[in-house]
Amino acid sequence: MSRDSRLTWLLDDLADRTRADLAILFTADGLLRDRSTGTDPLSAEQISARCAGICGGAKSMASVPALGGARFEQALIGMDGRVCYMCPAGDQTYVAVVVDRGVDLGMLTFEVQRVVDKVGEHLGTQVRRRVFSDTSPGRGVIGE
Repeated sequence: MSRDSRLTWLLDDLADRTRADLAILFTADGLLRDRSTGTDPLSAEQISARCAGICGGAKSMASVPALGGARFEQALIGMDGRVCYMCPAGDQTYVAVVVDRGVDLGMLTFEVQRVVDKVGEHLGTQVRRRVFSDTSPGRGVIGE
């Protein structure tokens, strides 16, 4: 998927405000929508695919009835010296920011949420559907 360069400024601003190593915007199915300037394209694609899996698992976990059927709000992965923070940024779209482990997580959450609240309605990704021309039983629209 090609970059949506209209959003690069947003990710650059977020990376600057949070002193992030990188910031990416990705779809629920793992496709990279955009990345902050200076982020290696291949790494950004690999990270977006992995983050989509983590966000999908977190969304599934949040929906467990025993947990009250909550809504997924954020996921945090701790690594040696770094933290990856992920959250929804619009319909079928997520943002991930990788920062130094010493960052103030409250400040990070605030800055990411500020950006999401500001432009989140513009960040959605349409659900992709594949339609077969064969209308025999068992065939038709996939993904509904």
